[in-house]
Amino acid sequence: PYCAGTPGSAVCSASQDPTCSSGGGGSGYPCQGLGAFPDLTSCLSYHYCYYNETQGDILSDKYTCPSGYAFSPTDPQGKCLKNGGCITPTCTGTNTYWKPLNYANFTLNRMAAYCVNGKPSYVYQCPAGMSINTTITSYPKCEVKCVTENQKAPNLSNPEMYYECLSGIPYERK
Repeated sequence: PYCAGTPGSAVCSASQDPTCSSGGGGSGYPCQGLGAFPDLTSCLSYHYCYYNETQGDILSDKYTCPSGYAFSPTDPQGKCLKNGGCITPTCTGTNTYWKPLNYANFTLNRMAAYCVNGKPSYVYQCPAGMSINTTITSYPKCEVKCVTENQKAPNLSNPEMYYECLSGIPYERK
């Protein structure tokens, strides 16, 4: 699957949009959103995906962690943690499926790798405050999972609204 269209109006497609780049900037990583994503082959590296207004495309830069560190989406100061627990997307078999990536100290499971013929194709990431549901075979669904009191999460179907967690229950707010 490929992301076709422009940011904010992108859709999934079986073929790559000919007007798009090969899925990234300098690193060529298949960005499926904005932010930091794990490398598909090494836990010592990660890719930062960002929107480049000049090119009108999502680009990516590759970063490598120093010795003794590994990529972790849980680090609020950066993306490399000392003894961070090496996680690289691994896939088996010939089926096509989503595999959750479970990072240590990650309260919400926000990432999943898309596996095709035994290899990770790309990683999908839910926004902060949301957890990924990979039981859906076509595309993972991001759901609000209340972990802390007053936790906030975006409403993906209505950008003017958000969710706030009170007593473990997500309430819609404006």
